[in-house]
Amino acid sequence: MDLSQYTEETAKAVKAAYAAAAAVMADSQADQAEVDEATEALKRAVKGLAVDGKDIKDKKDEKVSEKADIKVAGNTSGNTSTAKKSAKTGDAANAAIPAAAGFAAVLAAIIAWKKRSNA
Repeated sequence: MDLSQYTEETAKAVKAAYAAAAAVMADSQADQAEVDEATEALKRAVKGLAVDGKDIKDKKDEKVSEKADIKVAGNTSGNTSTAKKSAKTGDAANAAIPAAAGFAAVLAAIIAWKKRSNA
C-alpha cells in the first residue's frame, strides 16, 4: 500500500497497526480474540488515513501523461496511437489428434461401406 499520499501521522498509525497484526499472525499461541483485535485495529488505522495537503489529482495526471509518453515513445511503427492491442485468443492445442480421429472415422466408414457393398 502506497502511504506517500497520506499524512505522516496517519501513515505511521497504519504501519504500527500492520506491524502489530503481523506479530499476532506470527504468534502460534495467539487466540482468535487477539487476531480479531489486530484485524480491527488495522481496519481502523486504514479507515483513519488522512490525505496529505498535496494535490493528488496533479500526481495522477502526471503519471497518466508519463505512461502515454512511454507508450508513444516505444512505438517504432510510426503510429502514435496509444490504443491497446487486441488480446490473443484460442489455444495452442495440437491439431494432430483431432485430425487423426477424423481420419480414423473416415477410414472406418469406407471399410464399412466396402464390406456392405461386397456382401
